[in-house]
Amino acid sequence: MMDSRNIRSKKKPTLLYLVTEDWYFCSHRLALAREAKNNGFDIFVATRVNNHREQIEREGFKLFPIQFIRRSKNIMYELSTLLDIVRIYKKTQPDIVHNIGIKPVLYGTWASKFVKIPIVINLLAGLTEKFHENEWKSTVIRKLVSLGYRLGYLGVNTFTIFQNQTDMSNFLNRGIVKKENVELIRGSGVNTKIYGFSQEPEGTPIV
Repeated sequence: MMDSRNIRSKKKPTLLYLVTEDWYFCSHRLALAREAKNNGFDIFVATRVNNHREQIEREGFKLFPIQFIRRSKNIMYELSTLLDIVRIYKKTQPDIVHNIGIKPVLYGTWASKFVKIPIVINLLAGLTEKFHENEWKSTVIRKLVSLGYRLGYLGVNTFTIFQNQTDMSNFLNRGIVKKENVELIRGSGVNTKIYGFSQEPEGTPIV
């Protein structure tokens, strides 16, 4: 078990990624985390561990398993997950937290209120369809989630990255985020060494 006193006495700056699934971290954020490590950061990863433990630990990152359930609506289970995140933040005392996804952003921002994380970077790749539907159940869910985000953001030094204009506009119009603290980046990018530019082939397009 990691000694929290050793973590707090660190000399290197620390960056903690909070993400729902380990495979998503490896497919979408591994290269960024590796680059941060090469630039002097200690990297922590808090996620639901399935098949990618060895890959994450092989990079020299410190892994903290969390039992995220993406579509869970069990209030007690979700509260337990939030408390796990608070405990991890307290133990690691990261300089920067990067919350990725709907639940990590919501829970990670709330956890930061209790632990006083200096910098919180949130990334919302895309909100659930329930956030945009107009039926009454979706409206109730949307209002509750919006309230949760709005209260979570209060008093926390956050910067939020969106990957589509609709989500960014929703958060701005609801007063959850401020215009000066958001950025629109249209996608997570690809490795251009693998997926290079090529000319469009001739003939009928085939999908």
